[in-house]
Amino acid sequence: MTSHEKGKVGRALLALSKVGKNFRKSIVLSPLTSAYSASRRFKKLLLNRPGAESTEREDEEFLPEPKFYEPS
Repeated sequence: MTSHEKGKVGRALLALSKVGKNFRKSIVLSPLTSAYSASRRFKKLLLNRPGAESTEREDEEFLPEPKFYEPS
């Protein structure tokens, strides 16, 4: 695993650890890291669009809420 991949997984796990205690029940790592990476790319696109003078708080409104599914 390269250091770049370790960083991506580490950032995703850090984001997950902020969610709370219940995330361990429903963690499926690869889809969540993919969704997290996609949201980061989307946020970069928002920040780099022409005429963008928005703050990070405003950009967060455009990001979808993370969804966690309980295993059945």
